[in-house]
Amino acid sequence: MRAENIIQSIFIALLILILIFSYTHGFIPHDEGWIINPADRISQGQLPYRDFHYIYTPGVAYTIGLVFKIFGPSIVLSRIITLIFSLLTIFSIIKLSKYITKKYYHYFLPVLIYVTWGPMHINFAWPVIYAIWSGILTCLLLLVSIKKKSYLYFFLSGITTGLTILFKQNFGFALLINNLIFYIILRKSINKNHIFSHIFGVFLIPSAMLIYFLQNNALVPLINDLYFFMIEKYLLEGMQSTPFIYPDIWFKQIIKTILYLSPLIISTIAAILSFKKNKNITFIATFTFTFYLLGIRPTTDQVHLVPLLSITGIPLLIIYTLIKNDLLKKAIILFQILFILLGFYSALYRNYYRWNTPLIYQNKSIDHPRLGVFSDDINQRLIVEIQQFVDKHTKPKSYIFIYNYSPSFYLLTDRKNPTKFIFMPHNLLTKNDMKEIIQNLKNKKVKVIITDIDIMIDKSILSDYIQENYKPMKELYNYKLWLIK
Repeated sequence: MRAENIIQSIFIALLILILIFSYTHGFIPHDEGWIINPADRISQGQLPYRDFHYIYTPGVAYTIGLVFKIFGPSIVLSRIITLIFSLLTIFSIIKLSKYITKKYYHYFLPVLIYVTWGPMHINFAWPVIYAIWSGILTCLLLLVSIKKKSYLYFFLSGITTGLTILFKQNFGFALLINNLIFYIILRKSINKNHIFSHIFGVFLIPSAMLIYFLQNNALVPLINDLYFFMIEKYLLEGMQSTPFIYPDIWFKQIIKTILYLSPLIISTIAAILSFKKNKNITFIATFTFTFYLLGIRPTTDQVHLVPLLSITGIPLLIIYTLIKNDLLKKAIILFQILFILLGFYSALYRNYYRWNTPLIYQNKSIDHPRLGVFSDDINQRLIVEIQQFVDKHTKPKSYIFIYNYSPSFYLLTDRKNPTKFIFMPHNLLTKNDMKEIIQNLKNKKVKVIITDIDIMIDKSILSDYIQENYKPMKELYNYKLWLIK
């Protein structure tokens, strides 16, 4: 037992070093800003939906915002909080794995799959990382509930389900479906009071937040935002909808199709095997299944795939444990090792977050009080020169306007967004939205605007207003910096 504890301690220590490297390297001004700018606004006393539009349920923004309120806003601080949640996920995977197999060294592979395909690829406060933690913890608590027949654990599994809903709505709905699968399969081991305890837990925190929003005139805006973004734009109009597999050479398409379907295939096999041989863990396999079905569409790309790949280690462990054929067992072990090595390679040497310099080369230290992570030459120049331009023409806490998908620069420059709009793709804003933004720019006397370099392609009243009332002062890569005339 002593040797086992030493090995596990060394393993966890190595994982912590890997996570520290991952979370302190790489900067992206776009998607990360979609979380940290709302978190910053929340820390200043604003409410999502009422004071600014927000596409997700607010759990992650409030988590980061609370920390910003206490310690002050910075990108590295949001990364540290996310690193802690990744560590909690690792411990949850280990605990969950103990219910599947008694051989402790088998826990290592699911954990490594999670680390290499999860945090090493998505190394900032993206909601899916938080939803994976609360989803896996829910599965663990439900297993403990069955074993101990404890109302408390049924209630706690409801709490973590409610948190998942608040972290990211589609994964919260997926978890509700998976919990229903749990109750259907194991209905003979569960009584009505257990179910009521769980349901009470599910509704407790979301209901408290809804009441809070109702009291502060944010409930109707919340409903409007979620309906507009998720139902009207994403589901009905197909905004940001992509092909399941992009056109390519035939053999690449086959490989990519297998890769993109792998979480579904693996979890389906694990679910069938466990249903036949150990029904108590079937819902653990379907956890990956439901997360995949509700997470892979409408935008199917590497960014949305890798977190789903990160949770395939759990159903793979189920398959390995339940099959008897030694050759197949060895094949599964070999597959997992190769999969982990591919994850390391992809995370370190392929483009960071799909579009940026590989993580291994993001090693430029930038002296900035609100950054705290290593980046590359391009972002080093961007951050320094944008900061200098903004400092020259505006004062801290004043307004600038970013008509570009780079909301991280609001936090980095310590300037405020004069509008309710964080992310403004040209096909999203209505004419009335643009009129509202123009009025905001006038009322708050915004001096500096940052846009895409090809803003003139955008034939809109907002683009026309910027070009008529501001003069272009500088071009940096795909950015253009404007000063009021």
